[in-house]
Amino acid sequence: MQAQFPLAEGAALLLTIAHYYTPSGRLIQRDYSNKSFYEYYYSRHPADQPNTQDVKATDSGRKVYGGGGITPDEKYATVRPSIFQRRLSPYPWQAPDMFYRFASNYFGDKKPEIADGWQADDQIVERFHTFLTAQAMPFVEGDFTANRDWMKEHIRWEFYYRALGKNAAERARWANDPEVLKAIESLPKAQSLLSASQKVYAMRQ
Repeated sequence: MQAQFPLAEGAALLLTIAHYYTPSGRLIQRDYSNKSFYEYYYSRHPADQPNTQDVKATDSGRKVYGGGGITPDEKYATVRPSIFQRRLSPYPWQAPDMFYRFASNYFGDKKPEIADGWQADDQIVERFHTFLTAQAMPFVEGDFTANRDWMKEHIRWEFYYRALGKNAAERARWANDPEVLKAIESLPKAQSLLSASQKVYAMRQ
């Protein structure tokens, strides 16, 4: 918890004046003593090394550890795009990516039309390969082969966006997004935790 003290020229000093604790007594903030600003914000406390000196228990008996900040029960390591992927779809978008250009070339002056549920097949990918070659886009064949599924997803999003709208494109994207699939996979565990806590509350009442 912080208090704000106004300074000159629109600046302000935020001073920490209190800590937040969960009902079990667990401190949710990482230790910031004897650390620089950079060390505090960019240091990571390994999840497999909890602070056993500050262990608490929730109402349902689940062990939680203090002093390490808030960390998720389930983690998904975001996959960083390869050089090949960054060349085709640069981020931030400094210029239209190759999928945008390919869709413009594919549909031309015609109104974009695809059926809901459309998937990019191998024939479309081979046409994309021909398009990249014609655009003098440098790439290694091995990278192209290894990224076929990734390219299919990006082609599908671009085609969906043009023919069916942004909402349809986003729904198609999230349906196969690995992070979303990981969250769905974790739902039974979340339900189990909820059921355990509900039993505790029911016994108390």
